[in-house]
Amino acid sequence: MASGRIVDYSGSSDSDLGDEEDSKESCLKRKSPCSATPEKEINNKRRHRDPLPLPDDIKNMFKEKEISIVDNPDFHEGRIRSFPHLAGNWATHVYIEVERNEHFAEIQRLLLSELEPFADFKAFSQLHLSLSKTVPIRHHWIQPLTDSLSVSLQDAVSTSCGFCAIKLYTNDENTRTFLSLQVTSSTDTLFDYTTYVDKAFKDFNLPPFYSDPSFHVSIAWSLGDVINAIPEETMQNLQNHLDDYLSEHINSFVISITEIHCQIGNKHFKFPLKSRNRY
Repeated sequence: MASGRIVDYSGSSDSDLGDEEDSKESCLKRKSPCSATPEKEINNKRRHRDPLPLPDDIKNMFKEKEISIVDNPDFHEGRIRSFPHLAGNWATHVYIEVERNEHFAEIQRLLLSELEPFADFKAFSQLHLSLSKTVPIRHHWIQPLTDSLSVSLQDAVSTSCGFCAIKLYTNDENTRTFLSLQVTSSTDTLFDYTTYVDKAFKDFNLPPFYSDPSFHVSIAWSLGDVINAIPEETMQNLQNHLDDYLSEHINSFVISITEIHCQIGNKHFKFPLKSRNRY
């Protein structure tokens, strides 16, 4: 932005006025300051005047605003955010996508009907396996964070996993309960993924994943902590339903992991994984 100086261009055009005008200019320069014309005084004041202050709106134009947005749970089925929503904050989450095929949809309906007398669970339409907590970042971190994830995950290899048990979890704030399918794998590759993600997050002082994670895919949710409201007998019935369904449709419940995803606000990033060597 240009400075607030007032530039006097008169010297560049006076030479065109001839010797008479040059002589008058010389006489003016020899006069004492008190004999200067009023117009000359005004010009002198302009030259030494401090720059005009910029309006606050312009000075704050490029500053990141920390304005808290009032969060109304009524707008999203009573759910409460894990952290306050601030303008300029971007919710960030690293995860594995899980396809919701017809068999997943069927097991959701079957299990939720069993839980209906005890809690109001709602089925998820999109499924995932988390590899990080959901954390807020600033907009200018998006590119360096995704670059760091890309470097950290460059040695990660593809794998596959399945399901073994019904589990109920609550979030850290105990504001929601999740009906989940616990994931099982023959390798430690899922732990490797979280190690890679934690490494990238550490560069930005972001919190790591849980120290002893229980990998799972949540298929439904309910408001509040309703774990104690569900009898042990019902939990056993849910497990029996899952075991029976897996025995009939085992291939439909295998997760083939070939890429890792990162959602930052409305931006979506993918990180392809190396193929595992087969011997």
